[in-house]
Amino acid sequence: MYNNYFILIRLFKELSSSLKGTSVISVLSQERDLFHLILGKELNSEENIILEFSTVPNAPYLLKRKYFKPAGKNLAYFFRDELPQRLIDVKVACGERIFMLLMERGSLIISFRGARSNIYYLDQKGFDLSQAKKNEGKSFFEENPDLKFVPLNEAIKLDVYFNSETIDAIKGRFPFMGKAVLRELGSRSELHGSEEINKLILEIINGTLKIVNQSSLLKLELLPDSFHSDGTIIKSFGSVIPALQEIISGVRKRDAELQIRKRVEVKLRKDLDFFIQKAEKLEQVLNTPGKSEFYDQCANLLLINLEQINKGVNELTVENVFNNGELVDIKLKEDISPSENVNYYFRKARGEKLKYETAEQSLTMVKQKIVDLKTRLKIFEKMDLNELRDFEKENKSDDGGLKGGYKIDVKVRRFFLDNKWEILVGKDSVNNDILTLKVAKQTDYWFHARGSSGSHVVLRFSGKDKPPKDILKKTAQIAAFYSKAKNSKLVPVCYTQKKYVVKRKGMDPGQVSLLREEVVMVPPQIPEGCISDTLD
Repeated sequence: MYNNYFILIRLFKELSSSLKGTSVISVLSQERDLFHLILGKELNSEENIILEFSTVPNAPYLLKRKYFKPAGKNLAYFFRDELPQRLIDVKVACGERIFMLLMERGSLIISFRGARSNIYYLDQKGFDLSQAKKNEGKSFFEENPDLKFVPLNEAIKLDVYFNSETIDAIKGRFPFMGKAVLRELGSRSELHGSEEINKLILEIINGTLKIVNQSSLLKLELLPDSFHSDGTIIKSFGSVIPALQEIISGVRKRDAELQIRKRVEVKLRKDLDFFIQKAEKLEQVLNTPGKSEFYDQCANLLLINLEQINKGVNELTVENVFNNGELVDIKLKEDISPSENVNYYFRKARGEKLKYETAEQSLTMVKQKIVDLKTRLKIFEKMDLNELRDFEKENKSDDGGLKGGYKIDVKVRRFFLDNKWEILVGKDSVNNDILTLKVAKQTDYWFHARGSSGSHVVLRFSGKDKPPKDILKKTAQIAAFYSKAKNSKLVPVCYTQKKYVVKRKGMDPGQVSLLREEVVMVPPQIPEGCISDTLD
């Protein structure tokens, strides 16, 4: 109830002696929905009173700041033609969280109205001259024609007498009471009279206050010490001024923690779901009969019958000596020689075998990743705010978000090597260009199969020295695997830093030129210790 009607009245009552003889010097803002009212006897005095007014729709508040130094940038001043002015009195609208700072030539209105919370400047006749937040529509008094402003002391006592009413009746009659007050009334008895309510109001205005951690409601509450509560008392206060400072600081901290916790949990659960799907897909590959043996038989059968094959034939029917002489139809490529067709089937056999071995290896690592993520989720639930911030910082990628997303729309395969090195693989010519020219940083390393079409591959790197040789070789293996030469035993792969990769005018999509390069011979494969972060 830090923005409760009576708590706000208490704030101004406690400030009244400090406000006596002061002027409203300025009203300013340096961030959205947050305003600072400077009150004092002279500009830039350390003794000035700073009132901070938040107009955030779901949680507006007003407090006295301990210290405030305006920033040099993004600073906006309001009512500059009208201020400063000497402060005469502070009044409150009966039953409304609307306060009037009455001055010599006009008034400042601090209005708590949800999304329409605002600060207004009214002239002596009550006409709107300006407002801090630009809200279209009627003027202040056109929207609030029946307001009655009274001195603070007159607003802390109900001016009607009644003997016994239910909570629902009181809520309808006095909506400004607030949930915490009505809850407290309900805990004390079923029916309530005006004298009992006035006594409770005085407990709010004059009593000791406490900040309570309501773990069941996942929030902090500011309550009078006399109010019942099942939560843990964090701290007690004799004054509302430090109590408001403390609870707003705590609420901000709690909100920040909840936001970070939500972001981290969403990311962890998203990753867990992804790797569970990945494991299912890999198990499907492993449970599906492979074609490696069939392709190897085709290659050997073609080799046995090589003299019977004429170039340009698209199919050959032969006896399968590996399967009791059954006839088998072998599809041939018309545009290549018989011996090249043999090599084609041998390459396909190796590719199928490699696919199975890679899936088997990846499944082991993906299952370990699932275990790690489940462990992280359990640890995450016990993290405090600082640990959450550290966790989020450690898991942020170069694009500013948690690892996994790119601000630029690009279709890539993504791998993590040894659970540390991030590798990106373009999916086609257009996305190769986007990956190389827009996503990759100057310090990243760029790979491509030499003399063969294939994917652009980027190894994320920000150090001064080169990445380790084994990491360069493993990344080169991935580049070879995602090239037209993937069925060869060894593939030459060129690599260089991204800053040496250029695209000249007139080049086709995916085509680039290298200013310098190194070449390494590697087998085309997904290396050990490499986890794919894409379902395909």
